[in-house]
Amino acid sequence: MANEPTERYWSDLGLSLVNRPSNDSDHSKRVFKSHYGCSAVVVMKCWSLIRSLTLISSVKGLKPCHLLWALLFLKAYQTEMVLSSTTKASEKCTRKWVWLIIEAIAALEDHVVSICLISM
Repeated sequence: MANEPTERYWSDLGLSLVNRPSNDSDHSKRVFKSHYGCSAVVVMKCWSLIRSLTLISSVKGLKPCHLLWALLFLKAYQTEMVLSSTTKASEKCTRKWVWLIIEAIAALEDHVVSICLISM
């Protein structure tokens, strides 16, 4: 898809969401991964797959930050109240986008997971 967010975009957005300075250092990459459970490259690819392979791309109001909210939730499994203070959105809004994104990630299973059956 045209104009997909870059790795740097994801890194900057993710670190700003958790109030951390952004730069190209290894430390910033570790901070990003410690909050989201994966690198900015993986987030970038996940976003691209979600946008191209699921029906979520047609949902009005979908923003890249919503993927980061979902990854924060999956990594730390915070309560909605705690997560919403990080996202600076209402609990209702946070819940809506987190679960929509989680369902979209789950829908990618057939495209990203391969199962090799070995007969013995």
